[in-house]
Amino acid sequence: MPCDVLYYFWVKVLPCPECSAEVDLRSSYVFARHAYVKRNPRAQVLCPGCHGVFPAQYSDESVDCPACELRFDPRVGPVRRSKARCGGCGAEFPVAKTACAMGKPPGHRLYAKLVLRRDGTRQYLPATSEDLHAYALAGRRLRSMKPPKPEVQIQDGHNTRQVLSYGYSSWDQMFNDRQRLALAILADGIRKLEPCAERDALMLLFSGVLEFNNMFASYKGEGTGAVRHMFSHHVLKPERTPIEANLWGTPKSSGSFSTLFRSRLLRALDYKQAPFEVAVDRRDGKTRGRKVFGLSPPMGGFLLDRYPEEGLPAGSVYLSCGDSARGVIPCSERSGAHGSARSVSTKPGASCRRTTYA
Repeated sequence: MPCDVLYYFWVKVLPCPECSAEVDLRSSYVFARHAYVKRNPRAQVLCPGCHGVFPAQYSDESVDCPACELRFDPRVGPVRRSKARCGGCGAEFPVAKTACAMGKPPGHRLYAKLVLRRDGTRQYLPATSEDLHAYALAGRRLRSMKPPKPEVQIQDGHNTRQVLSYGYSSWDQMFNDRQRLALAILADGIRKLEPCAERDALMLLFSGVLEFNNMFASYKGEGTGAVRHMFSHHVLKPERTPIEANLWGTPKSSGSFSTLFRSRLLRALDYKQAPFEVAVDRRDGKTRGRKVFGLSPPMGGFLLDRYPEEGLPAGSVYLSCGDSARGVIPCSERSGAHGSARSVSTKPGASCRRTTYA
């Protein structure tokens, strides 16, 4: 019966330097669990023999695959820290050095999915030949469309060295073909809208969607926002078991365009119309937050292309942008009946930057 796929589960793979067999870069065969395992210890396990998917307890040290009857320790995968062991010939090799020697990032293998059934329940299933065929079709459609490709080189730096050591060299390599196809279709739809503030807001939301829909995102598990976005670390961490989310989304999706539209854009518009502060109430030994409205007027106004000598009229905004790579220091601050205006400038010869509100 047709149903929506919430998430596809992938694993990075490398060929063994000794026998060329494909090695999964996973440290555990437990690929899904609840965020609070003490309260809900149920987990999902991938069989290393037949690649079937079945439930187990997170603390299990030994499980039997119900399909092929293979007994194994689900906590132990082919990778331990920075090295991987080939299940075929037993050779051990360094993951990053092997990937870097190839001159390209590791490949990926699709092995499972989480589907949303029509009755609202979720079910983990192994990837099928139909799933692989659907992914191949997306790749062919992407190549026929030839959308703009962000072929920008990744520069060497403190927060990029880890990803460079895995063989990545440009930003477009961080997305798989289906993600690039879906993102291209979505971006093209937004681009075709009439120029207006609403289109700008949707494009800004599209930028946020990129954080959750790439091959550096990972699965946080049940009981929480399921997708851990790529900037959850202070470095660009190559995710060995990435998750591919449903980009448009469903009512139960995480990190999708439709859910971020509600949680980010609509909430921001509500706050713009009715700003509030948060007050803390302590009752019966418990602390609760309470929204307090009416302390600030609704946000918004009209933009000025130059700063008026007499000061900003009520409800106006003046924004002047300069080079953020140059240092800026406060140079003046004004306050008036209609609000405050703050201006900052750079050292002599540098560009000037001001953001002022009234």
